[in-house]
Amino acid sequence: MRHSRELGFSLDAIRGLIDLAQHPERTCADADRFAADHSRDVEAKIEQLTRLKRELERMIDHCAGGTVGTCRAIETLADHTLCEGANA
Repeated sequence: MRHSRELGFSLDAIRGLIDLAQHPERTCADADRFAADHSRDVEAKIEQLTRLKRELERMIDHCAGGTVGTCRAIETLADHTLCEGANA
């Protein structure tokens, strides 16, 4: 089950998979459900990381090379409301 952790399964999911493994007569539908649920979680994380990457790139692209007082990166990091449009 170590590979399950490497694949990013939660500890609760791993416990569920271990429980399933101890009952070989059971249908694999529950195991498939664990995998499908985790796949959806991974997809959501990918979408979140993609939005984060876009916001960071936007922040870097708007750098004017001036001073910290006018730094878009500092402004963006200090005020999360500037990122709301990127999170939509």
